Amino acid sequence: MRAKRHPQLAAQERSGEIIVDVLLLRVAEQPEGGAEAHQEKKRNVTVGVRGETLANDRRSLAEHRRMVVALGRLNWMPRSIPMTTIRTWPPLVVLVGMATVVLLAMGVSNDLTDSFDQFVIEIVRADAVRTFLLPLRWVSELGSTGAVILVAIITFLVGMVIGPWRHGLIGALTIGLASVVNQAVKAFVARERPDLLEPIVVEHGFSFPSGHAALGMVAYGVLGVLIMRSRLPLAVRRGIVVVLGVLILLIGVSRIWLGVHYPTDVLAGWTAGAVVVLVYARLTRGVSLEPAETAVDVDPATRRSDPPATG
Repeated sequence: MRAKRHPQLAAQERSGEIIVDVLLLRVAEQPEGGAEAHQEKKRNVTVGVRGETLANDRRSLAEHRRMVVALGRLNWMPRSIPMTTIRTWPPLVVLVGMATVVLLAMGVSNDLTDSFDQFVIEIVRADAVRTFLLPLRWVSELGSTGAVILVAIITFLVGMVIGPWRHGLIGALTIGLASVVNQAVKAFVARERPDLLEPIVVEHGFSFPSGHAALGMVAYGVLGVLIMRSRLPLAVRRGIVVVLGVLILLIGVSRIWLGVHYPTDVLAGWTAGAVVVLVYARLTRGVSLEPAETAVDVDPATRRSDPPATG
């Protein structure tokens, strides 16, 4: 089966053929020097034009490779991963995440996670780290309902800025929907709040999964996806995402330290929230191609191929 040529290369090839015909016609009109001189001129013109066309083809291929690399970096995909793997891993990760939440819920319902919860709580509540963890009381508020609503508004505004605006709206609605689903799961599992130690603050309602951990992951995770697709410098984008990731981690740990959630509650919240963020990123992966367009110009001094001839 014949490989499909790049459209721009095909156009340049047709353009080269037209140039060859024109130049050969001009040579035919000036046959001075006899038949041998005439044939030599034809060979020189043909070789010269074919060489220039080949050079343009190579430059176009190099430009195409740079664009593929830029798009791969935009989508955070290593170039060594096969395309079949790229298409299949997000659904697999979603299924694994959902299965993890279901298994945790089953383990909690059958009291199979008590030893693990007790082990982690003793580490978090150890006297050696108590002083360092005191700020977690205020960090926990960043996963509260008011903070999450504020992040949803910011997400919508960021989506409007980087475009298209509907992806910002979808992000805000995703955060709100995650809150509703989290409450439904809490009511279904109906796990009581921890009674292994005296809580620092008092919370009401059921415990599994942790709403602060789940909504913190969704809200700050969706915001991180939009930030990575913005036109900010790459170092700034990465720095913001790292800060958001640390914040998500601290919010979850704070719920254990405050004594209002078991570690398995937080783990389930993180996992469920990560699945939601992954689905959002997958559905809105075409949010903006502007960073890719600028990334193509890695070397502005590189000579680009001439535009295809219209004749």
